[in-house]
Amino acid sequence: MKTSGRPSSTEDERAALAMVRECTRRPQSHPMREAMESEAQGKRPRGAPKKRWRDVIKKDLAEAKVTAKDVADKKKWRRPTITADPATVRDEC
Repeated sequence: MKTSGRPSSTEDERAALAMVRECTRRPQSHPMREAMESEAQGKRPRGAPKKRWRDVIKKDLAEAKVTAKDVADKKKWRRPTITADPATVRDEC
């Protein structure tokens, strides 16, 4: 059985960044974009803050060294968000 060789976390990050790109390219009034940009009302519970999807996306964008403004420029966006498949690189050696 052959697998892709990529860790599932890398695949998840790529999928999440692709979704961010899809959402931010839509008009401001689109329900998907409104949901992504909305803020929850009220206070958060005591204790350590829960990890939110938005916080994870911000971390992934920082690691890829791109900003949400780079979404419009396809070349700027694709280069850092696409990672090499380690299995392919390993097999070529």
